[in-house]
Amino acid sequence: MPGFGYPLQKYNLTATTSPTVNEDIDDDYQIGSLWVDVTNDKAYTCTDNARGAAVWKQSAPSGSGTVTSVAITGPSIVSWAGSPIATSGTFTGTLVSQNAKTVLAGPATGSAATPTFRQLSAQDLSSRWEPLANGDPASPALVFSAGGDVIMVEVAF
Repeated sequence: MPGFGYPLQKYNLTATTSPTVNEDIDDDYQIGSLWVDVTNDKAYTCTDNARGAAVWKQSAPSGSGTVTSVAITGPSIVSWAGSPIATSGTFTGTLVSQNAKTVLAGPATGSAATPTFRQLSAQDLSSRWEPLANGDPASPALVFSAGGDVIMVEVAF
């Protein structure tokens, strides 16, 4: 920064060739100066700016290379098509078929755990069960939420 004893850094961001040993201190290039060859898509950093013997190191390309295969995995509730991809393609995930009357839920009691498909249990509803006829559990019943709202009418046959 000017005024603090640091030289101004010179950059050439529109060069059409690579730098030579002559792009040096006489041209105001400093160690750390950047040179970009836009014709050949290469970048260089000055590591030594000695007169007539400047050294410019080509920067390693980032985000380039070759991927030969990409695969995808996931939870067993998803079936993946298109995996692996060797050159180009698309992954497609489809939910795996489940038994009737099951829901994706964590455990009904106990500690937190990975959700699985299972049947609902009374603990899932956080409610109370009230048979309508003489306490007979086989009779029609109302299920109330913890707030007292009717959330289900159960009829057993």
